Amino acid sequence: MLTTLNLKVGSILHDMEQNIDHRVIYMNKDYLVTILINDSKRKIELNEWHLETVQYFIAKKEIAIRESKHDKVFDFDALSEKSKETYLRNKDIVETVGDIYGPCYFCLGTRKPKPCFQELADKYNISKKTVFYVIKQYLTNGLDPFALLPQIGKKSKANMHYSTKTGRPPMFEQVMLAYK
Repeated sequence: MLTTLNLKVGSILHDMEQNIDHRVIYMNKDYLVTILINDSKRKIELNEWHLETVQYFIAKKEIAIRESKHDKVFDFDALSEKSKETYLRNKDIVETVGDIYGPCYFCLGTRKPKPCFQELADKYNISKKTVFYVIKQYLTNGLDPFALLPQIGKKSKANMHYSTKTGRPPMFEQVMLAYK
């Protein structure tokens, strides 16, 4: 007997054996499409899963479902002008690629030429690598609009101030000897 799954676009399928995560980017009544999240290679790996197969793996405890965390909300009007421009550029890139390759995006995982990448790169005066990065970030974040915001400086440590020196204390004291 098949149980109903609490799956939606943005959910994460965690493979227990290989310890890898797949994000759901498209769902149909019979199958779903996932993208590999923690891929160290700079490519897009898409997989098609039949719902019966997912249910089988869940029953055998080989796959676990994790809910997406779309709790990041931003106010578009509060963004700086540069951030607004970047967000609108990234949104246009994602929408254009979605119109051409969506909703499953299988052609993005192939080696076939993608002329729209070059067109978008020329339109916004950016590299094709940047276009690819924007699309990959959007898909691996489960089609979350927050992924379209500029990510530069989000993990910066420039504004951290410490009252004491961090790290392990020295094992030996430095002594200065004076010779006469």
